[in-house]
Amino acid sequence: MNSYTKTQRQLLLYEILYTSHEATIDDLMRRLNASKKTIQRDIEDLTDAGLIKLIYSRKDKSYKHEDAAGVISEAEGTARYSHLKKLRRLAIFMEELSDATDYPFGEEYNCKERYFELFPDVSERTRMRDYEILNGIGYTIRWDEYEKRHIVQGYLHQIRENF
Repeated sequence: MNSYTKTQRQLLLYEILYTSHEATIDDLMRRLNASKKTIQRDIEDLTDAGLIKLIYSRKDKSYKHEDAAGVISEAEGTARYSHLKKLRRLAIFMEELSDATDYPFGEEYNCKERYFELFPDVSERTRMRDYEILNGIGYTIRWDEYEKRHIVQGYLHQIRENF
C-alpha cells in the first residue's frame, strides 16, 4: 500500500468523491489506508477549500456529493489558508487535466502553458512542486521532447482502484 502525504491523500479523496455519486466511510478508509478520523479531517479541509459539499446519509452510511461553495472559508495569512489554497489549486488543475484528454485530435494541449493561464501569480518553482505532487498520485506530467510541450497521462475521471 502506498504512503501518501496529507495533500496527496486529500487529492485522492477529492478524486474519489468527485467521480463517485456516493462513498462509504469504510470504502474511503480502505482505499486511502487512513483512519475514520483522518478521513473526516480531510473532508473538512476539502469542504473548507470550497471543493466539495457532502451530505452524510445515516441510512446508507455513505457520503453523497453536492455542489460546493467554491470559496475558501479560512482567514488569509494562516498556514491552514495556504494549505487550502494549494489544495484548491491542485484540484482545479486535476479537473483541467481531465479536460485535456477531450481536446480534439491535432490541437496541442500544453500543461505548463495552461497552468500559468489558470494561476498566473504562481512561481515556476511552485508549479514544479505541484507537478511532483500530482505525479505522486498517478498523474504523469512530463516534457515530451518530440512534441516540445508538457503532456499528461492519467486523469481525474479515471479512478484508480489500487491506490
